[in-house]
Amino acid sequence: MPVFKCQLLRPIIAKLKLSFGHPRSAKLAARRHFALWLFSSWALLTTPVQAEVCLVDWLEPPRNLSFPADQQRLVGQNLEQTDANTFWLTGHVEIQQDGLWIHADQAIYQRDQQTALVFGQVRLQQSDLLLHAPSLRYFASPQQAFADDIRYQFIETRAHGHAAHIHALPEQNQSYFRQATYTTCALDNPDWTLRGRDLELNQNTRRLYVKHARLDFYGVPIFYSPYLDIPLDERATGLLFPYIGSVDAPQGGTPLGVFAQPYFINLAPNLDTTLTLIAIEQRGVMLDNEWRYLQPRHRGELSVSFLNDQLVQDQGLSFIGRGGNPQTMDASADRWRLSFAGQQAWSRSVRSNLVWHEVSDPDFYNDLPTNFTETSGLRTRDTRLERRAELRFNQGAWRGELNYLGFLPLRNGENNYLEKAPELRLGYSENFGQLRFSLNTERTEFVRYNGFNDFQRESQVRGLINRQQMGERWLVQPRLDYRISDTYGFMNAFLQANQRHYQVINPNAQTDAASDNLVWQGALRGGLIFERDLNLFNQAWQQTLEPEVQYLYVPYVDQSRLPVYDSGTASLDFSNLFQLNRFSGIDRIGDTEQVSVAVNTRFIDPEGAPKFDAGIGQIFYLRDRQVNLRGSATATEPRSDYFLRLRSFFAPFSATSTSQWDDNTLELKQINNRLEAYWQPRLALLATHQGFNLNDENRRRQSLGLGTVYQLSQNWQFAGYAQMDLETDRTLQRAGGLRYESCCWASELIIEQAEKLDGRYNTTIKYVIEFKGLSNVGDRLADTLRRELDF
Repeated sequence: MPVFKCQLLRPIIAKLKLSFGHPRSAKLAARRHFALWLFSSWALLTTPVQAEVCLVDWLEPPRNLSFPADQQRLVGQNLEQTDANTFWLTGHVEIQQDGLWIHADQAIYQRDQQTALVFGQVRLQQSDLLLHAPSLRYFASPQQAFADDIRYQFIETRAHGHAAHIHALPEQNQSYFRQATYTTCALDNPDWTLRGRDLELNQNTRRLYVKHARLDFYGVPIFYSPYLDIPLDERATGLLFPYIGSVDAPQGGTPLGVFAQPYFINLAPNLDTTLTLIAIEQRGVMLDNEWRYLQPRHRGELSVSFLNDQLVQDQGLSFIGRGGNPQTMDASADRWRLSFAGQQAWSRSVRSNLVWHEVSDPDFYNDLPTNFTETSGLRTRDTRLERRAELRFNQGAWRGELNYLGFLPLRNGENNYLEKAPELRLGYSENFGQLRFSLNTERTEFVRYNGFNDFQRESQVRGLINRQQMGERWLVQPRLDYRISDTYGFMNAFLQANQRHYQVINPNAQTDAASDNLVWQGALRGGLIFERDLNLFNQAWQQTLEPEVQYLYVPYVDQSRLPVYDSGTASLDFSNLFQLNRFSGIDRIGDTEQVSVAVNTRFIDPEGAPKFDAGIGQIFYLRDRQVNLRGSATATEPRSDYFLRLRSFFAPFSATSTSQWDDNTLELKQINNRLEAYWQPRLALLATHQGFNLNDENRRRQSLGLGTVYQLSQNWQFAGYAQMDLETDRTLQRAGGLRYESCCWASELIIEQAEKLDGRYNTTIKYVIEFKGLSNVGDRLADTLRRELDF
């Protein structure tokens, strides 16, 4: 009900306004509040629409063609025999045999030749084909039919068209057309039509082959191909529809136009490749090749691109440096990239995964539109690409891993990433009733990046590798868990030992070349569940109260001379109040004696669905914490901040908020909000807000993300999103798109703009058109929203 929606929305808006913290100016605050009000008000004013049903009408309702294989049926209202072998039938004439049905006004049947000439509103059905014609000549053995000036329709897809002539071979599941048309649009006045001199329908290969094909869109010829191979239910070799757009010029200036023409090659049912020629204004033509394979146990994708860049050849490689100044350097005009992603299942117990990237220069992805024909997660602000190789074994109680993890630095990428090359893990776990024993062992070698393209050595990216220490780390972790659980609560006891050994190749004054370290961890955690009946909205609801407590003890062990390879300070929020280590990784294991306390309550409706829950928690420290990262002081606070979580699920809204409040002043320090609303099938809205260090004027950060998909009408759809930095009043990324979709074709225009690390914006314009039954490019608007905002 509208009144109920307004009452529900008001506290949500108030909560989100509060979460913005203290704006630096009244103008900025007003803009934020107005944006949220507009965002929410738009949601309340919309009404759903019915989705369009896209089914083309039948030329003739299909019928069951089953008939005894050794019999034929020939009937009519009137029969006249002119000689011993000639019969003239008139009035609702039907010829039927297994897999074939013919209906006409009249027929002349030759018994000795097993042929029939039928005429007058002829209708034919064979296998997946319906046909209308003024006349038709039929041969029973071998079974075939000839007709002129026909209209046809495929039963499975309802695609249809006209032809000047047809030769049908029902027993061979093939039909041949001359001067034919093909479309998936409405029977009358189709929006698009594919015309061909020769057209072959092959039910055995499930293909439609067209020679000298011409595509007309609203009567205007827009495409020609000497040959097309159209799948009836799977992929086929042929030209895909082109893409038109633009990319930013180096160091700003007028955007460069881009035209991409992909060609798809279906090499096998499990192997294909897409070859794309991408013409880029001033730069030249880039060749992009994407290979895909799929096996029962293996799958992968290989992408290769190459461009002889005329702009680099004439002017050098131009880019914006870390200081924001335009720079130019000598570089090879031959620019390329190679990417591979694959997964393998060698057996039920052994699996592997490989993701690898190589590029010719650190600006390749900034300058060139490799993602023009794909949905890519790489953004212009990225400064590195992750590379990993994983081999995993899992058999019964045993598990093992052999991993490599590294990074390929890009422009302005800090080349101080250490690679795990390799990382070897071996584990064992076994249950003994309510007792569980597990053992985890690990050996990791940390080295600096030294790949095929060593940008650090070539001084193409800034590197800080000298600050990093390389070496080996060994880990042995035995662990015991004991758990008791019931409907009213649970209790879990845990004890773990962490034995580490380090060998450092380049130690400094604060690090030993070799060291051993043993740290014990023990915890006892328990929780109870209380329930009570509650009357809400004149309905029988249920409320739970769920207190939870954990005691954690970790003795102090000096770790100050151990290297720090992959550890950092773990973020503390409501979801990890009960974590066992305040540091990420295992180079630092925090000493502590603490009690974590949290209380949750849930409200459950009469159908058993949780509609609202709230939780609050805090950690009480019984002694100071001495273990820290280098440069950090001993932690002496007796208590942590308060952590709060709120969640509600009242259709069409879904809201989640987690926040951190100062223990002494109750000031808001951090917050993460997410609000979703769905009015199916017309409107979907999403708002996300994050705030960090909100009580510190110099360090606080806030971001706001907004996204929407709005069905303007049955055919038109709008989608857009934006990500903003509220503290600096900057838009980091935004995109908008308009999609038109009818029953037989769709078109999208997408404009994206993303801020680079140097402060400039990279603008991309994409336009794509899809003719259903000929091509399928998916819904790129929806793909973009899912990628950027987890919509």
